[in-house]
Amino acid sequence: MPAPVVGLARAPGPPVAALPPTTPPFALTGGLPASWRALEPARLLAALQPLDPAYTGWLDWRQLLVCLAGAALPALHEASAADMAAQAAAAAKAGRRAKDPEGCLSAPAWERLRLWFEPNAEWVAAQQEAGGSCAAAAEEALHLAAGVKQLLWRAFSREEEPAAASSRPPSGSSAHGGGLAAVAAAAAAAGATQAAQPAAAGASPSPAAAASASGGGSQPHAPLPPPPPPALLNWPALLVYCCADRSHAAGVRKAMAVVSGEAGASARVTAAQVHQLAYPLGPEAGAALQRSPLGLDAIAAAVAAAGGEAGAVRSEQLLYGPACERVVALLLGRYERQDIYTLARV
Repeated sequence: MPAPVVGLARAPGPPVAALPPTTPPFALTGGLPASWRALEPARLLAALQPLDPAYTGWLDWRQLLVCLAGAALPALHEASAADMAAQAAAAAKAGRRAKDPEGCLSAPAWERLRLWFEPNAEWVAAQQEAGGSCAAAAEEALHLAAGVKQLLWRAFSREEEPAAASSRPPSGSSAHGGGLAAVAAAAAAAGATQAAQPAAAGASPSPAAAASASGGGSQPHAPLPPPPPPALLNWPALLVYCCADRSHAAGVRKAMAVVSGEAGASARVTAAQVHQLAYPLGPEAGAALQRSPLGLDAIAAAVAAAGGEAGAVRSEQLLYGPACERVVALLLGRYERQDIYTLARV
């Protein structure tokens, strides 16, 4: 999976707001829509500044991508906390049905999973029956939702190597799975399973292997490389990235619903789950986006000081408790929806 951050300046670089007008805009590298390439650097950087509330000079490219996708498809950000909890439960169920690793979805399972922003089948049928412009609108809505779904797959799936497990989220950080840790373990297991399948199924060995075993052929043959591991989607991280809302508090509550599986006033999150809210792809991936990153121990201490029962806190304790002030600072900019597209065009 590509790096989670994109520098807006030459690393380490000054804060975004302090970049000189001569700094080449990120749009010129092809990372933003072609229509943005004519924007003045100062104007573009000012529009992107909300994605860098800590003034680090860096931004999370996946967060930018989700912002732009939401501008094209507003339904991406219009789900409620209950909707996101239900979506997390549906994703977990789809993974179990497909026998995918916990916290992950394979491509077939992802294709079958209906997402909250996809048009309702009954509405589509009614529009198609009406014909004319109604049918065209339904077709366009289906096409747009399918495009966003594919875009999210490309951003949050990866063919994980075992060595990349160092960026895994803390153990037990999600009610529905271990995210990147599960992806790494699954990739290693998938490679071993695929390599062992011919022997286990009683399949005939390759001609090279048969010749080697029978003594035929004088030329040694190098073993074939194992097949690449199948791509897997880190769906808890994907859903958390899509929780941004017009209200920062509403966005945090939606993300809490994803990792805890609960919505409403009674929903609680543990310190490990708060850590996942702050670093959906792991602390190493998110460190460059924070001036003062917090480890799991510091977050656990804040949760305990906030008076959380059984090591868990409600949304009010997390958002408004003085003990969690530094924790909330980590969440700023991630869960409040930013209309970057409009800001850049105004």
